[in-house]
Amino acid sequence: MLLCLRLRKLHGAYLDGELSPAKRLLIETHLGRCETCRTALENIRNLEPVLLSLEVPPVPVGLAGRVMALAREKAAQLQQPVLWNPGQWWLTISAPARAASLAMLFAGLMTGLALGWRTGRPTEPPGQVRARIQSELLDTYNLDVLSEMPRGSLADVSLTLVSGPDREE
Repeated sequence: MLLCLRLRKLHGAYLDGELSPAKRLLIETHLGRCETCRTALENIRNLEPVLLSLEVPPVPVGLAGRVMALAREKAAQLQQPVLWNPGQWWLTISAPARAASLAMLFAGLMTGLALGWRTGRPTEPPGQVRARIQSELLDTYNLDVLSEMPRGSLADVSLTLVSGPDREE
């Protein structure tokens, strides 16, 4: 069945003598075995005289010029860079979509504001933050080297960065 479908696509080229000898032999061998394909090929042969008997309407005056002008216009449109224009996009969407877009924008801004309001601000006094971070570092990573750090050392600077700008002097 799959072979029939593939070979039926070649029936027109077979009738016109456009196939290579190998493909022509393949089709002829298949036609000897397949009644359905022989019927389909015969239908195409019977269609040829009907098509040749039809009158071809005359080509309208100026058709070629109109087709070429339209082709040039379309080619010019394709060569223009396509830029995203948010103002144009905004006008093309429906009113409910605009309302939904504004609602989502507002919700996102409010969520970001609420989440970012307390970010970076410790809830406990700076001295307690420093002591807590230092004890966490000692407990978690067993970094007893950070217990006695001189001012300005790498460990002191790291701890200062972690504890925030309101650190105890």
